[in-house]
Amino acid sequence: MPANEEFDFAEQLALRNGSTQEKFRHFEYGHLPAGGMRKASALCTSLAMQMIEEIKDCPQLTLGLQKLIEAKDCFVRAARDTEEGHGSLR
Repeated sequence: MPANEEFDFAEQLALRNGSTQEKFRHFEYGHLPAGGMRKASALCTSLAMQMIEEIKDCPQLTLGLQKLIEAKDCFVRAARDTEEGHGSLR
């Protein structure tokens, strides 16, 4: 994502309620090594950003983000297992 889009999203996120901001911090992926784990996390981050841009703050958005965090964690673990030879990555 270009830097100006990241800045625009950061500005938008700053205007959202605390629950939305708190959930989004779990979508950071810069600490992950390059490869499948980072790619899986980045895809979930992109979806989270789209949902935050399209849906107003409400309990269901917060719950949806929480479930996406849980799914992201599963995808990252699956990618790690694949990279370690415990599965197949396409």
